[in-house]
This record gives sequence, C-alpha cells and structure tokens, in this order.
Amino acid sequence: MPVRLSSARSLNNPRHPPRHALRQPSSSPPNTKLQLQPHCPLPLLRRVLLLLFLLLLGPAPTLCEPGPNCTFIEGYILQYVCHGSYVEDMRLQHKDRLPALGTPYAIWRRSDTIDPAYLLISFYDSPLFSCYTVVMSEGQFYCDGRNFVEPNTEAAQLQCINFPFHYTTDLYDACAASPCPDDSPPISVAIAYMKENIKKTSEAGPPAKRPPFFHFLVPTIHFLLTRYFAILLCQ
Repeated sequence: MPVRLSSARSLNNPRHPPRHALRQPSSSPPNTKLQLQPHCPLPLLRRVLLLLFLLLLGPAPTLCEPGPNCTFIEGYILQYVCHGSYVEDMRLQHKDRLPALGTPYAIWRRSDTIDPAYLLISFYDSPLFSCYTVVMSEGQFYCDGRNFVEPNTEAAQLQCINFPFHYTTDLYDACAASPCPDDSPPISVAIAYMKENIKKTSEAGPPAKRPPFFHFLVPTIHFLLTRYFAILLCQ
C-alpha cells in the first residue's frame, strides 16, 4: 500500500502543523468558586480575654483629682449667717436626696465680700453649728480662730460648686435676715454633709436567686471597667 510522505515544505510551514505534533495544554479556566478561609473559633472572646488580662496586669490608676476643689473658700474666714431647716418644698424643687426632711443646716459666708458671693453650707447638726467663724483648709474645719481642727467635723461628702446655683440661693433666702440681691446671687458654694448624721435606708425584699458565679462575676466586671475608664480619664 503506497504511503504518502509529507514534503519538506509542509514540514517547515507553520500553517500546516503535522498531525502528530503535540498541542500545548490550554490554561485551565479560573476557578470562580470562593475559597473559604479557615474560621478562627471565637475570635471576639479571645480579644475580650486578652483585654481583661492586660487590665489585670496594668498598674492601678491613681485618682486624677486629689479631692474637691473649694479654693474659693480655702483659708478664708467664713462668718456665720443663719441656720434653717430642709423642708419638703425645697426637696421637690431641687431633688437633693442626701439630707432628710427637717434636717438642720447652717450657712457661713466669706467676710471679705459685701454680697453673699462665696458660701459654706453644712447639713446636719454638728459642732460647726456653734462656731461664729469657720476656716476650711484641705477639707478640715477650724472654729473661732482656734489653731486645731474642730473635733467631729469631718464631712462625709463635700461638694464644691463653682457657678451660680438656684439651690444655694433658696437655702440662703430661707433663713437669712435679708435675701440675696437679685443682681448678685451666690457665685460659688461648698456644701458639706456631715458624716455621723447621714442616714442610709434600704428597702430590701427577699433575695433573688442568682447563679453561683454571679457574686464573683459582677465585682470583677465592675473592677475591670473602673480601672479601664480611670486609665482613659487620667491619660
């Protein structure tokens, strides 16, 4: 049987490739399917645990402020003005829940000013009530020019308010012989709630059933959050 031989021209001509020539493999089509990455289990929990661990290891933050800022009366001689009683109308208007109804209070003012611009108000009966002049220094009170701290006059809470306050004006007008001038209300006031006279009441019912870890979890979360926000505030 005769065999047809390819000519040299057809062998060298790229337009006519030999039948036995191997074709280059075509590139595979791109995979259109999304490749899923391995999912890390509980990544949020790991971050939270890491944050709690760092907070526990971090240094305990110090207080940003050493105490109330009552520089407007610190070291000044305060002169007695009057004393009064905390009534229900005043509580309904100003919502001060620290003193009980009927609590006595006394007011002193700086003696170097004409108008009652800078005041000290003390709630609850205390040895301060017998002082005509008072000097406050670093939260301690000196009575009638004495060079020692008046005993039993430590305040449970001392609030320093450096702006005009209607509550202050109402307390002053309720007991003073003449009310504050309308054009010159008190500028700043220090309100002291005496320690031994603050009454705390609790209306507790039967204790609710809580899981065993509740008593450990709540103080821990409170402690960690306190440290975290204290660090942010002090930075």
